[in-house]
Amino acid sequence: INPAASQLLGDAYVEMGEYAKAVKAFENAAKSKNSLIAPMSLKKAGIVYLEMDNKQAAKKAFSTIKTDYAQSQEAADIDKYIAICE
Repeated sequence: INPAASQLLGDAYVEMGEYAKAVKAFENAAKSKNSLIAPMSLKKAGIVYLEMDNKQAAKKAFSTIKTDYAQSQEAADIDKYIAICE
């Protein structure tokens, strides 16, 4: 599936409250390593993981943004999300 479509699918799952399916879709979109879609999808996955009370997985998603997509818009404020996970 196209990474953008996977991300939209993840958004739809979030709206339906199906968080496990949502993070799977977001992580699938992030696998594309697309410099726009991947960090956005990782941030969305991290937020959903926080909603699921899985701080370890959330921190991993947020840290990947910091290390692999440091120039992205999502990286600008990612440290506050990482701090929430600790």
